[in-house]
Amino acid sequence: MSQFPIGYFPGAYQELPNTALGLDNQVFMVQNDDGQIAIRTSEIGSLNWNEPIDIPNATSHQMPAIAFAGDLLYVVWTASDSSHTLYFTISNDGGRTFAPVTQISDAVTMEPPVIKGSQRAMVVFQQASGQLAFVVLP
Repeated sequence: MSQFPIGYFPGAYQELPNTALGLDNQVFMVQNDDGQIAIRTSEIGSLNWNEPIDIPNATSHQMPAIAFAGDLLYVVWTASDSSHTLYFTISNDGGRTFAPVTQISDAVTMEPPVIKGSQRAMVVFQQASGQLAFVVLP
């Protein structure tokens, strides 16, 4: 199997990035760029990443998560304020534009969320009580 370097992006929160593979072999990486949630794209095998695309009204101090469900791109993150509320947005055009940010009602977490997709997207998170929970996104 081939390995492909991701690189270092100044200003980006340096944790292992969350990535998703699009249907056309395009790689999507979501990052926390000084508190602003943004995505970058690249082709498999390329050493070059496109400039970040900021997701409007999406800020956090934790690592966001990304996944495809069908041809929809989902991004989920924890609020940057003390509420620790979970939010998400969807793109139906490969990350060029995003739907308005939506709060995942009553979902609060102290840890970065995990998102998985296939036919639908599911977010797994740890509640403030320590219990694990999940929600299926529309």
